[in-house]
Amino acid sequence: MISGTQYERIARRLVDESRKGRITTCAFTAAVPTIAAQLKRDAGSGLLKLWGRSRNFDEFAQDIIVHPKILTVIGTLAQEKIRDGQSYHAGLIHTYGYLFSWLQTPFGYKRKRWLNHTIEEGLGLPRRTLTAEPKQGTLLQNVTWCLGQIALCDCRQWKRASAENSDIAEVLRDYAFAALKSSRITEDVTVTDAGGKRRISLRTDMVELQANRRGSAPQSLVVYSVKDPRLGGVRLISTFTTEAAHIHELCQLHALGRQQPIRPRYNCYIEGFPNGTLLGHRRLTQN
Repeated sequence: MISGTQYERIARRLVDESRKGRITTCAFTAAVPTIAAQLKRDAGSGLLKLWGRSRNFDEFAQDIIVHPKILTVIGTLAQEKIRDGQSYHAGLIHTYGYLFSWLQTPFGYKRKRWLNHTIEEGLGLPRRTLTAEPKQGTLLQNVTWCLGQIALCDCRQWKRASAENSDIAEVLRDYAFAALKSSRITEDVTVTDAGGKRRISLRTDMVELQANRRGSAPQSLVVYSVKDPRLGGVRLISTFTTEAAHIHELCQLHALGRQQPIRPRYNCYIEGFPNGTLLGHRRLTQN
């Protein structure tokens, strides 16, 4: 297994060696053959279509998250258009892309979620199910399957994509996702731009995780998605773990109801959404 520090060194070396040119697929494959092999297996998967668009900029660290050259070669290997104007394919940047990020945010390195087993252990899954080098499946497809079962199970797009013979770990196919204790914050807002008005929904699913070790603070898994007719339905944006105290803050009653200030979070990019906030309706539902 490659460590986080090693991923960072590889990323810096690939960028430095490319100088003013691009990082070639050959150079990337030689540096990280297991990641390159996964990306090639991801190519053409319907699960790639279940992701929305993300900014490559961290609002807290105020810096680029992943070097664009790294993202370009990732997209090439996955045969997916990774960049579209200001935004990137959220699934590719939030999985493989984060492995090669050397940005230290106030919450630590973004690659940690795919290296430290916190999500797997919290869900009661075997190690190396939702990590950079899974025993079965690929990182992108395993993660998409897991998040889809949590956040997209009410969507037609998910039913179609999940019916495919996807390259995922068997343990995920057998997992009882319906038994997870979760809640959802839905934020409905109207966005107006040159293309007209449209109603979008920002969805934050919060899943209680099992305690990883005695004395550790309770953790929850956050799955962020957006329902946007311009994207063709509901699309995944990001996932991460957080302490239960943050979940409690998100669910404060005073922040629920109509005429609430709403904005995209977690690097989500929504075409036409202005800088700042829009007033909308925020509601909480329990599973």
